[in-house]
Amino acid sequence: MKDEHLGIIYLVLFSFTGGLVGVVVNLAQGIDSFSLAFLRGLSAIIFLFIVILQRKRFKELKIVMPINTIAIGILEGLSILFYFLAVTHTTVSNAIFLVYLAPVYSMILSVIILKEKIQKRSIYGLILAIIGVLLIVDPRQLQSIHIGDIYALLAGFFYAAMAIVAKPITKKKSSYYIAFWQYFIITLMFLFFYKPDISLLIINWWQILILGVFCSGIAFVIFMEGVKRIEGQKIFIVTSLEPFFGTILAFFFLKEVPSPLTLIGGIVIISGVYLISQKTKEK
Repeated sequence: MKDEHLGIIYLVLFSFTGGLVGVVVNLAQGIDSFSLAFLRGLSAIIFLFIVILQRKRFKELKIVMPINTIAIGILEGLSILFYFLAVTHTTVSNAIFLVYLAPVYSMILSVIILKEKIQKRSIYGLILAIIGVLLIVDPRQLQSIHIGDIYALLAGFFYAAMAIVAKPITKKKSSYYIAFWQYFIITLMFLFFYKPDISLLIINWWQILILGVFCSGIAFVIFMEGVKRIEGQKIFIVTSLEPFFGTILAFFFLKEVPSPLTLIGGIVIISGVYLISQKTKEK
């Protein structure tokens, strides 16, 4: 149980870094989202490669479970791609809420792929997480369903599938291995969308470094440490804290004042995370 608590802490930390992404992207100047995604992935794999070399763990990059290894990169890449498409074809509120239905997908996939038994606490935690996210995005801002919402649903599905597919690898390889190959594949995917511009690189160098090193390289090592220690059905209940952290960070760095509903939503999600962290006697 102590190990699971540590896993929850890792996922909370990952949620914080995820919340920072929106702020940093907002502060980027003149660079399109696809080019930023490519440069984010490139800086992440360079950082991870340096860390692996410094720790003399280069042999860890030897590929095992090749199907899963390739899948985690493709699935995360598709999640990013469909999220970008979602925010350009629907409202931000719709996109955020539908993407953060990922806990529903992860619970279903954990039963199908990982053969986990769904716990009552997980169901209650899932309900609280969805209610919390709904409060954060503000139901009054949600619009009617259209193509952008389909993109958002796909983004959430691929996001959840990535973590479920990665979980078996965590038993054989370190988090560095998973994060490195994941971002290597993502970088190749977004290479086709990259528009080289040296001037924009100079202007946005620190945003790219923060996104690549802190919000990607370090963040996904932390994420995989959490995935390794917690059941698949609970992973995205914890990471539902990401939009809440994003709102709080936007207040400090962008001076965007959160609404009372946002604060209530954060409390509801935290309650859900606390609920699933409690010891259960269920078999």
